[in-house]
Amino acid sequence: MPKLTVSLQPYDPDALGAWTRRQRNALSFPATAADLERLLKRKARGRAAKTRRFFGEAYIASQTRYREAYYSSFKWLTNPRFAGDRKLRDKNQEQLRKALQDHFTPKRIAKLQRVVRELSGVCRKDLAGKHPTPPDLWLVGRGGRHRFIEVKLPGDSLAPHQIAGMAAIACVLSGPKRVSIEVVHLDDDCRLFTSFCRAVRAR
Repeated sequence: MPKLTVSLQPYDPDALGAWTRRQRNALSFPATAADLERLLKRKARGRAAKTRRFFGEAYIASQTRYREAYYSSFKWLTNPRFAGDRKLRDKNQEQLRKALQDHFTPKRIAKLQRVVRELSGVCRKDLAGKHPTPPDLWLVGRGGRHRFIEVKLPGDSLAPHQIAGMAAIACVLSGPKRVSIEVVHLDDDCRLFTSFCRAVRAR
């Protein structure tokens, strides 16, 4: 049975503050994520001032090592174009489509979309009429590990349609490929804990 990995990762509140003040160069992305960096910053610019949106994805991408990185929150679990051979107009969606097909084959992506359609019908009540959606990030590691990651900021929680999307990916794409499904909660508790420990030891 596939597993959902849930973890806490400390983050720098100053980095979040800079992000909300539109000082988004405070996060340093690796060269392998140049397209992802441009996309996340562009999407954040399109939101209201002082938005926290896309900080979680940007923070994880700036703190992690990988060979390839993709913004995964496009509707690739339900859009048949991602399993087909026609190119998508959006550059980032086209990069994602090509990478999914290169790593998992069009046939496997089509099977995943079929499973998602069936899941939407069978679990309609639990999903409250929504379709399963993919997680925020897809990172491909140097060892061939595929990490599908949903990032949550403090105060955010998982919705059933997000969990359903991750379950479908885990069940269909795992096998010959090493696939992990993860939820990373960005959390300030670890930093505060360390700060209090230092204060105690300094007494």
